[in-house]
Amino acid sequence: MPNLWTVILLSILFSSLPAYGETIHTVNGENVPRPARPTVTELFILEAELLTLKATSLLTPPQDILKRVAQELEIIQTSHLDVSEIHPRFTWSPHNMTLHFDTDAAKALDDDSYHTWDNLNSRYRVTQIIIIKSEWATLKFAEPYNMPLLVNEYSKLPNVVYADPGYTLGDGDDICLTIEGGVHFYIFKAGSGDCYSGCVNRTYWGFSADSQGQIMELGMWKRDYYNSKPSWLKDHGTCEKSF
Repeated sequence: MPNLWTVILLSILFSSLPAYGETIHTVNGENVPRPARPTVTELFILEAELLTLKATSLLTPPQDILKRVAQELEIIQTSHLDVSEIHPRFTWSPHNMTLHFDTDAAKALDDDSYHTWDNLNSRYRVTQIIIIKSEWATLKFAEPYNMPLLVNEYSKLPNVVYADPGYTLGDGDDICLTIEGGVHFYIFKAGSGDCYSGCVNRTYWGFSADSQGQIMELGMWKRDYYNSKPSWLKDHGTCEKSF
């Protein structure tokens, strides 16, 4: 897969961590070896985590759906060159959350006496806590979560001013998944031209995958003022709205 994609995903998932081969200080105080660099298949799983969480709106991704989405993504992107370098935008991270604390909690964080979050951190398997300028802390989770949902739990903690799932701004290439019964519909979007404001140029490709593993190419459409949207794009309003 393209090096740019790998760099982007790794920077999101492993930002603020030591270099490969070094050790990291985990939340329980133990030092463990740095995880191995993800393989291409593992990167498909990382993408599938995000798409599955968004499509199901659940706190955690159902494993059967997650596995199927990862397999379908790999098949589609390795067999269709037009979409081989298009990947979902990580508008939030399934593995990271940042908390902003008030001054009282910031002092407790400095002297390692803040324990109000211990139960939540244990329940949701926090593996690393990074303290940033006292009043800010980034939590890293072993399992993928629908972070916009999980921040609601952490927002209820005393002294937490704001819980951020890692929202990002702008636009660009993206993938959207909708699930209707046993059929998965994928919309790939290539965007260019002032994408910080929403991308002037947009091209879409559609695919469907049934429960038997049959994948069908639905078509390609380039946004302009002369051609109306195809039914495969209009029929999946969730994807259309998100784009």
